[in-house]
Amino acid sequence: MKVALALAMALPAVHVAHAQPAYDSGSYFYGRCTDVDKAYFNGFSTPIFGRTKQEALDTCFENFGTSVQAMSWNRIEGTFTCYFTDEQYNSFLEAGIPFLWFDNPGGEIVYGSSVNGGSEEGVITCYAFRLASTCSARVLAAVDTTFAAKYPKPAVEKAIESIRSAGFAAIKLPFNKDVKFGILELKRTSINWRVRLGSPAANVPGDLVEKFLDIDVGAGNRAYGTKFPPLFRGVADKLASADKPSFMLLFSDGHLLKPSNVDNYIALKAEMLNRLGATAPRIICIRIVEEENTPFLDAVCDSSYSVSQFPNADDYYDSRYNSEYDENRALANALVQEICP
Repeated sequence: MKVALALAMALPAVHVAHAQPAYDSGSYFYGRCTDVDKAYFNGFSTPIFGRTKQEALDTCFENFGTSVQAMSWNRIEGTFTCYFTDEQYNSFLEAGIPFLWFDNPGGEIVYGSSVNGGSEEGVITCYAFRLASTCSARVLAAVDTTFAAKYPKPAVEKAIESIRSAGFAAIKLPFNKDVKFGILELKRTSINWRVRLGSPAANVPGDLVEKFLDIDVGAGNRAYGTKFPPLFRGVADKLASADKPSFMLLFSDGHLLKPSNVDNYIALKAEMLNRLGATAPRIICIRIVEEENTPFLDAVCDSSYSVSQFPNADDYYDSRYNSEYDENRALANALVQEICP
């Protein structure tokens, strides 16, 4: 079966948007919803009328096209606001504000999750997805989808967690023309390039998430062993760049078919570093389920993370909406901070 149903509650419905961002694909700010020069955005607001955040963002684009620079969500007032550049804002004012929309100069004050002593009341969030990013990176999500288990279900659950964690990382990365994100599926005896770094999808968060949703899950996820060696040879060579830093995000439980083979991977990592030198990708490992590194992960990872590091994350989001995935969002934030400091 496709993983889409399993991920539907976790990842925004970006498949309808393509190049249009998902509501949480950008940066969050305390204070006000501001542009790249830290100036307040101006925008138009309208009642939520039962919309989800993604539907609200889609409504912004349906009414105002690609002029939309950001969106804020005000649960207290039951409204959301679409923001534009000053030039577009003034142009829309001259043309006339659409029915059921009202002018909101200066935008919402964004309180975040700390208002009222940390309670949920009063949360106003800003999703500023078109801010200019200074990040420059080549990033590859190497997604382990085969896991040793007595029955298929636990293996499928691990595969879904691996795919989901990678999907959140793709959504959170601050994309611009200097950021590319590839997807490599790791199986028992093969690797599958879902998105190559040179493809158009490598720069579009919505298209990237679609590729994650296309990954099959089922009985085939139950397998002993994963094809890791190519990561340190051909794959690392494709990822390496003299122009910008490169990062390999390895989403895995870190278990080898033969644990004694860890010495082979120590050698493979050393050979990769000797061969590629300063252009070698930094390997960041994201542990699936396990709270501590396995010997394999200790051998190959330059840094490592796990959702278990964020047990009480309420992130920056309305925790009544998909709150069970706040740990995934917090983990993705940590990855982005390491890639784009």
